[in-house]
Amino acid sequence: MANERGQPGPRKCVLFDVDGTLIDAMDNQRRAWVSWVGRYGLDASEVYQVALRRRPMETFANVAPDQDPRECLAALHELEDEGVRSGVYAAFDGASQLLGTLPSGAWALVTSGYEHRVRGRFARTGLPVPRVIVDAATVEEGKPSPLPYLLAAEQLGVPQ
Repeated sequence: MANERGQPGPRKCVLFDVDGTLIDAMDNQRRAWVSWVGRYGLDASEVYQVALRRRPMETFANVAPDQDPRECLAALHELEDEGVRSGVYAAFDGASQLLGTLPSGAWALVTSGYEHRVRGRFARTGLPVPRVIVDAATVEEGKPSPLPYLLAAEQLGVPQ
């Protein structure tokens, strides 16, 4: 079987989320969001419920529509980086071994985060990085829409 570029592609693939699936980042994310809402005078529990499984820009539009989303994102990234520097990110037990058993080109990451940040987390945790990463900036609709997953499968050469 070949993909649209005429290169062989797998018939099946595995698509992974990152945070809470391969990397234990939930505590740091919760801390970052709690700190972020403190800067904007918002309710932490309400914002976190919106932020779960959504791209940050969608969250900002929903919970802080009167704020500059780029400034909101910069503030959130700054707070997340504090957690990275303090070493709170870790790969879940068995994640590295699992990813090591998968054929190259047969798995991808689909994340609401941003690729450069995901690559940094993977480098810090020692996880291998696949050739396909579909991130918040790659698609018009983020998760839970199926579009990011379909794009990742397409980029791996899986027939639709």
